[in-house]
Amino acid sequence: MRDLKQLPKLVGAKQSKKALDDGQVAALIVARDAQQTVTAPLVEQAARQDVPVEWADSMKELGLSCGIRVGAAVVALLTPISIFTARFIATHSAKHFSGQTRIRGE
Repeated sequence: MRDLKQLPKLVGAKQSKKALDDGQVAALIVARDAQQTVTAPLVEQAARQDVPVEWADSMKELGLSCGIRVGAAVVALLTPISIFTARFIATHSAKHFSGQTRIRGE
C-alpha cells in the first residue's frame, strides 16, 4: 500500500460518502476486510461517477498508510478543486460569510 499521509484525503465511510455526493473524490480506496454493508454502496456510487476504486488488503494497512493508528474502511482521495475549497473555508472564519465583513467597493 502506498503512503497516503501527505495526500489530501478524507478517512472514513461517512466523510467519503459526503465527498462523493459533492463530486470531490478523485479516487476511492477500500479495505478488503471492511464490512461490505458499509463499503458496497460507496463502491457502487464511485462506479456510477467514474471514480476509480483501489483496494487495500486490510483496514489496518489502510489506516497506517494514512498515518492513523486505527483501521480505516474507506479513504477518499480529493480532487484539486475540493482541496482549494477546504483550504478556503479553513482560512476564513464564519464571520466572513455572515454579512459582518464588507466587500471592497460597497
